[in-house]
Amino acid sequence: MRDIYALAQHAQMAIAERVRSFEEFEVSNDDEGQTIFGKIDCYDANLKWGSPDPADPAVTRRVLTIMLAEDY
Repeated sequence: MRDIYALAQHAQMAIAERVRSFEEFEVSNDDEGQTIFGKIDCYDANLKWGSPDPADPAVTRRVLTIMLAEDY
């Protein structure tokens, strides 16, 4: 088992950039045969509880968790 933090910093940065710029969600576009997936949680402004209104950016902080499929 390994995690994203075990990868070199340049690999972490490349993953973050690919997530930011990704626009095509299809099974056929896993070009490297390695699945990296994540989830987005919507917290309150203090990052303690769930957001009272996830659609309102004034009261919501979104946290993206990225992990390798093998670490799930």
